[in-house]
Amino acid sequence: MQTIHETQWRGLKILKTDKSQISQGVGYVEFAAFYKSKGDGQLHENSKFIYENGQWYYFDGVILEPYSVGRNEACWCGSKKKYKKCHGK
Repeated sequence: MQTIHETQWRGLKILKTDKSQISQGVGYVEFAAFYKSKGDGQLHENSKFIYENGQWYYFDGVILEPYSVGRNEACWCGSKKKYKKCHGK
């Protein structure tokens, strides 16, 4: 079993935002978060946020299949290298 103490978050890639319900105080963000914990891992989620009292709060989310990083995309780690030249080796 993994614990938060064994997890090192390595990068975050925002894939899509949906502001179509922003006037009702609802927004969605699809993201992939990359981590290391006894090996490399990923959390790919479509998250729902609610706006209340002047702040955005995480409401819930749907876990998605792992995101496939394109070879020529910028690497998720922030190195400014292409994925294929960094973590995609």
